[in-house]
Amino acid sequence: MGKSVRNTVITVLERCDLPLSYINTIPKDSSQGDSNEFSRPIKWHPSFYAATGKKPPPGEAFSQPTIEVTLRSWLRKNIDNIRTLEESTTAVQDDINKLRCQLIDHLELKDIRWESFWGFSHFRGCLKGFYLLYKEHPTQVKETLKGRTLVFGNNSGVSLHGDVVLSGEDVRADWIKILRSVSAYDAVLERLPYMEKKLSELLNNIQVVRRKHYHHITMADEYEVLLNKLLNTLRRSQVLSEKWLGDESLSDVQIVVEGESGPLALSNTGQFLLPASVPGSLIVEFIAKNKEQGSYTLKQNMSYRLYEEKAIEECKQHLELKEISKDENITCEQMITCCERLVTEYWKLGLLLTDTRLNISHYYSMMQDGKICIPWNCKMDE
Repeated sequence: MGKSVRNTVITVLERCDLPLSYINTIPKDSSQGDSNEFSRPIKWHPSFYAATGKKPPPGEAFSQPTIEVTLRSWLRKNIDNIRTLEESTTAVQDDINKLRCQLIDHLELKDIRWESFWGFSHFRGCLKGFYLLYKEHPTQVKETLKGRTLVFGNNSGVSLHGDVVLSGEDVRADWIKILRSVSAYDAVLERLPYMEKKLSELLNNIQVVRRKHYHHITMADEYEVLLNKLLNTLRRSQVLSEKWLGDESLSDVQIVVEGESGPLALSNTGQFLLPASVPGSLIVEFIAKNKEQGSYTLKQNMSYRLYEEKAIEECKQHLELKEISKDENITCEQMITCCERLVTEYWKLGLLLTDTRLNISHYYSMMQDGKICIPWNCKMDE
């Protein structure tokens, strides 16, 4: 490349076999020369230095004060839009509730859930489409789904919990194909507890648990493959398992088969997350070194859950909320802290949160249906 912008452009054009006729008509600025410097210094926005951690050059200190967002200031700024969104979606929510109740009643389902990245309006479309499918194939659909839970998600199949999952992106023809294959998963679902028991025995009677992930559903056949891989790798590592774990019972420790790949980790709830691709030698060593911490964190988290339920209910009543929920990555301790602070400060919030649906997260946001997301450690007004 050239030492100036002009030379750089010429070099690029030549390498691309493009004509230079236009650039040759532009007079060369002799004052600029071949300097690699710009005619004026670049002044970066303060966000550049905040994101990179770099210090601004001398004399470029920014006097613009940082505006600290508080819960009440954010609500005052956005509450009108939140109320408008909620009112505009009332009819859609009513349709969803009506269709959902009808399908549960007609098909004798345990439940119908929406676990997709798509918005709730898409849920209504799925329910309407499925209702038409039921009208076309009433006997087959009912016989297949009776006593089961139906989930509309981002993929299709039968989950490791036995729920029938239909992708919200598929059409009715795809759904009926999935429903016709549901019975084939019954044998897989029967094998899973047996495989989990064998996995538990290889790790000194450790607890094997299945976590539910919103927007991430593991299918039964996928889970069987993951369990099989772990069983094989741990069987080949029994000598190391005896060395690291000995005869000590691990019945107060939990593991979760998390997926094909990922970090071998101890979660903030005290559960060991085991990717199926990790060698058995690393698994037994990691569990042996962290089993005390895992057991302690697990017991602490279970005790926190009781306080969490109480804190949530108290917060819901004091603030007169329609609903209060949290993101999966919000711990019990964080949820309790947030709820207690909201109850303490509820008189300052006035009617801002009355009859709203609140979700505790790590950020401020307005959802499409009017649900409010606030950070668990949001700053309250002084």
